[in-house]
Amino acid sequence: MIEDPEHAKEREASIRPRVSRWAVVRFVGGAVVSLGVVGAVIASLLALFHPETPLPREWNPTVPFAAYDPVTPLTQWKLRRTIADPATCRAVLDDVAQVTVMAPLNASEECHVRNRVSISSVGEAQFETVETSCATALRLALWEYHGLQPAAQDIFGTQVSSIRQVGSYNCRPIRTAQGATNR
Repeated sequence: MIEDPEHAKEREASIRPRVSRWAVVRFVGGAVVSLGVVGAVIASLLALFHPETPLPREWNPTVPFAAYDPVTPLTQWKLRRTIADPATCRAVLDDVAQVTVMAPLNASEECHVRNRVSISSVGEAQFETVETSCATALRLALWEYHGLQPAAQDIFGTQVSSIRQVGSYNCRPIRTAQGATNR
C-alpha cells in the first residue's frame, strides 16, 4: 500500500519524541558548568607553575622539597621523590647538615649502603660522625628540626646541642613476621 507523503510526515512527527525547552536548557546549563570546571582546573594548573603563585611552597607539588618547610600532607610524597634521586637528596641535605659524600659500601648485592654520606651535625645539633645513606641522614635532619628541637624547647625550654648515637651497621639475615629475609 502506498502512503500519502503528507500523511507520512504527520505519522513521523507523532512518532518522533518531542524535545522540551527544559531539556535544551538543562543540556546547555550542563555544558556551561562543565566548561567552568575545565576552566577552573586549567587556571589551577597555571597557578601552580606561575613564578608568583600564591600557593605556599610546602603545598606546591611543583616546588622542590626543602627540609625546613612546614610538614603538610605533601611532605612524604616530596621526600620520596627527593630520596629517589641521589644528587637531589645530597643537595637538600647540604642545606641542613654537615655532610661529606662517600663511596658506596658494597659488601654484596644484599648488603650495601648506596648514596652514602658521612654526617657530623644536623641543624643545631652536633654528634660524632655517622656514616649512613643520604635518605637516612635526611630523615635524621627532618626529625631533628621538626620533632626533637620543638620537643626540647617545649619540655626543657632550650635546644638540643648534642646527639649521641649508638648504632652500627650489621648486614645479616633477620627474621620478620613474614619469615626469614636475605638481609
